[in-house]
Amino acid sequence: MAELSARDGKLVQYLNEAYGKEKELETALQAHIGMTTRAPYKKRLR
Repeated sequence: MAELSARDGKLVQYLNEAYGKEKELETALQAHIGMTTRAPYKKRLR
């Protein structure tokens, strides 16, 4: 496989960081869904 250019390497870094942040947000959202007791709020979160 060819070496990544500096630009491509930076793009891969940013995509990996974005993916990690997305997973953090998904986890937080799932936690909020699990903790809430108000049905209308839970429905909106889903």
